Amino acid sequence: MFLYDTNLSFALKNQVGQYDVGDFALFKINSLNDKFKGVYVKYTENKEITFKIKCPLCNKYHYYTYNLDTFFKREITIGGCELLGEQIFLIGHTEKVAGVINKYINIKSKVYAML
Repeated sequence: MFLYDTNLSFALKNQVGQYDVGDFALFKINSLNDKFKGVYVKYTENKEITFKIKCPLCNKYHYYTYNLDTFFKREITIGGCELLGEQIFLIGHTEKVAGVINKYINIKSKVYAML
């Protein structure tokens, strides 16, 4: 018997390029609708989770569909803007999401230092 950690974090890039982070339980994923402006999540009957996210970069809506098993098998899932090729959200275990965000901040600060 396996025990799965269903407590996850969701990080959404905002318009200034920083990440807004919120924690949620996988089976209460609809709570993201209230926590994040421009994020609409729906759990379907075929064990799929559909996201409609207003992109903070191009200002258009992007749609993503994941099988529920995705969140059990992966430590982190990354979604991006199809038009610009930039990542806009992260979903996964809290430590993994925090690690990716910290790497992003570190790289961004080094780029600014080079300029």
